[in-house]
Amino acid sequence: MTILILGPSTWLPGTHPPSPHQLGEALPPGWESAGSTGMSPLDVRVSLAALRTRRGAPAIALEAEETSTPPNVTRKFHALMEKHWVEDYYLYWPFGGARAGTGVEIGFLLEQTSGVRPKLEAHHVTMFYEDDGFRRRAASLGLTRNGHLTFDSLERSRRTRYYGDLVDLGAIAKSWRNHDELVERVLARTGVAD
Repeated sequence: MTILILGPSTWLPGTHPPSPHQLGEALPPGWESAGSTGMSPLDVRVSLAALRTRRGAPAIALEAEETSTPPNVTRKFHALMEKHWVEDYYLYWPFGGARAGTGVEIGFLLEQTSGVRPKLEAHHVTMFYEDDGFRRRAASLGLTRNGHLTFDSLERSRRTRYYGDLVDLGAIAKSWRNHDELVERVLARTGVAD
């Protein structure tokens, strides 16, 4: 079972957090960082995939994988899913990540988890969202008075309202305050230790 780590590739202006030391060291040899002033969200995803794979739980990031002459990104996405037997999807959601392509990926996951005959069970999707409790709050998870789980995007006007649909369908949502906690939660999600 392989995990595909999805999410943004770049930061919006003025939202770049300090670069996480532990993740910078985990970048694979030969990987060219996409960030000119530290780690980009793509670099973080590649590092998370590398850390998981080194600990015996294979993971990939779409942009870091090569396929034989893919005609377009959509076909590359599907080809990698088949080649690596992807069964689980992790969505890295940092506050301030530019998420143009992430919306397409969310749409794919929603199509696969909803409908009369779902092709993907929603608990195979885990959303790791940043919430430091202060300034970098991408979303919040809570309960209504009736005991219904609610998941709300706090990055208004960022086209993130569909993210809550994944949680409503049964996807798992886990918050993280800093990148050390993110690494800990990603590794713990499928039982590999840091």
